Amino acid sequence: MHNQASNLKRVPYQIFSILDGFGQIAFVDLVSGCLKFQMQYMQDGLHLLKQAEKFRKLGSDPAGRLKNDVRWGGLVAYLKQSEGLRAVQQKATKALENLATADPTQHAKIKELCFSDLDRPFQMPEDIKEAIVLAMKEMQKNAEELIDKVGDITHDLHIPKFRWTKDLKHDATVETVKMCISSTLDFDVSPLEPTLQSLKEVNSKIVLWKKKVAFLKEAAELEAECEAFVKMCEKVKEHLFNGYVFRSEGVFANALLERNKAEAQTLVRAELSCLQSDHWNLGLDDTHVHPAVLAAAKQLLERR
Repeated sequence: MHNQASNLKRVPYQIFSILDGFGQIAFVDLVSGCLKFQMQYMQDGLHLLKQAEKFRKLGSDPAGRLKNDVRWGGLVAYLKQSEGLRAVQQKATKALENLATADPTQHAKIKELCFSDLDRPFQMPEDIKEAIVLAMKEMQKNAEELIDKVGDITHDLHIPKFRWTKDLKHDATVETVKMCISSTLDFDVSPLEPTLQSLKEVNSKIVLWKKKVAFLKEAAELEAECEAFVKMCEKVKEHLFNGYVFRSEGVFANALLERNKAEAQTLVRAELSCLQSDHWNLGLDDTHVHPAVLAAAKQLLERR
């Protein structure tokens, strides 16, 4: 693979644009279109090999390269180029099929010039696959640690089946809500906000990689790893959402127990604003807050 990359790097990329231009002049539109995709396939393939070599220069092994790859930009760039090359190959194949149907004679003349069946040099090498698996496992590890931390902070009361409001009736009185708060939320949750923010950051990276899972299953043959990663994506999404529900209900709980009415009203107004604007971009609004807690909090804003 390394020798193939070295040999192909010697071919100047400009030759493909020259041949493309020649094809447009010398052949009919369908033939020209076929040649254009063939040239693009080879040019993009060479760029892919160049990106692989660039990534390899970051370390002596996949783990070292990943560690030295700032924000994994080199690896992500390789994946984007690999995915793009696959798309060009599919277009090139389709163009040839169309030409074979429309003009078999022309198709017979140029089929030997086609490069799109030449995919072995551009297949994903094992060291790149290993780096991808390491990246996914690192994201999963970080996510698991943060999910555990959220559970430690909330005493798992953010999980729906354990939620501190699970036995609270929807039409419970303000006093009943306050009693529920006093009996269940008697612990420090101050670390929750920064922990949720960290989980949100990990989730952003996970979402980006999730979009590539379908491609990785096919191109990298990482079926089991991708399945595990998708499950982790859903788990992170679930705990992140429920964590922020717990946080919002906690803010309202603090407001209900706050002796300073002005301060309590400030807390409620700020939290309602966050919920109304989907502040955390999670699709979370006041309908996800327990009705009795929300009603009790809103009563603090009523004039008396």
